[in-house]
Amino acid sequence: MLSGKATWMSVAETLRPARPLRAAALAVAGMGLIGVIDNVIPEVAAHIGLAQFHFVRSALALVLLPVIVLWTGARLRPVNAWGVIGRSALITVAMVIYFACVGFLPVAQVLAGVFMAPLFIMLATLLEGRRVDPVGAALICVGFLGCLAVVQPDVGALEWLGVGPMLAGFFYGMGGKVTRTWTRDENAWTLTGTYLFMIGVLGGAALLVLEPGGDDYITRGWAPMPAHVLVLCAVQAVGALIAVGLLTRAYQLAAPAFVGCFEYTVLIMAAGVGYVVWGHTLGPMAAAGIALILAAGAVLAWRGDRAP
Repeated sequence: MLSGKATWMSVAETLRPARPLRAAALAVAGMGLIGVIDNVIPEVAAHIGLAQFHFVRSALALVLLPVIVLWTGARLRPVNAWGVIGRSALITVAMVIYFACVGFLPVAQVLAGVFMAPLFIMLATLLEGRRVDPVGAALICVGFLGCLAVVQPDVGALEWLGVGPMLAGFFYGMGGKVTRTWTRDENAWTLTGTYLFMIGVLGGAALLVLEPGGDDYITRGWAPMPAHVLVLCAVQAVGALIAVGLLTRAYQLAAPAFVGCFEYTVLIMAAGVGYVVWGHTLGPMAAAGIALILAAGAVLAWRGDRAP
């Protein structure tokens, strides 16, 4: 038999309305910031490895987190500790794969793979036996085709760089799906801090077993860090705190697939910054894929929070 508190929380969960417009604004702001700061990764990857990047970025971010908590008066103690840990683990796996790919591929191309997340969310909803809005499902499939056009994975060769962005999209989608159900009542900074702590610990553990130095971004151990790379890691740390916090809150306020469609707007920012900074260009097929993604996302946004 449920306790009075549990019953009240269930009723509150049922009565609490979603806030799609606010969620959309938070998602666009968070992903716009990511589209800028993630373009520093190629320069970081030229000097330090993936494990060192995660360790240094998380250390810098977690030093700043108490300042933000004191400033905002946020409560970090989790309501559902296991929910926070489970959700953070999914996001951590997604981001490890994502940042590994960004070291070699244009940010816009990797993000396109991550944006297959709404498709995975929809498939998971169907497997749960829940009804899916058919028009929304069709639009998500259109976005999926757009992602394939941008990523253009080499399925025949089965190269991990081709399927890596899509694999990141799967774990990111599952993390987004459980954010509203497992951690809706958590403070966004609790979720952000837990994720950064988890991925930082993973990076530190990897540094203990990797050989110092080396030429490969994925397997490189601790390496000397130039001053400008430390600055870039600090930019990433501040940006990650803000962007991940905004996205986490967005996923708490509206349906995951709905929020995910607004994240598509980062492709424009990432592609633009990538072209200006690194000279990355996208071919006609990739450009058409981005157009499909943005069109599907725009229609989904116009229809409102009807996604699974």
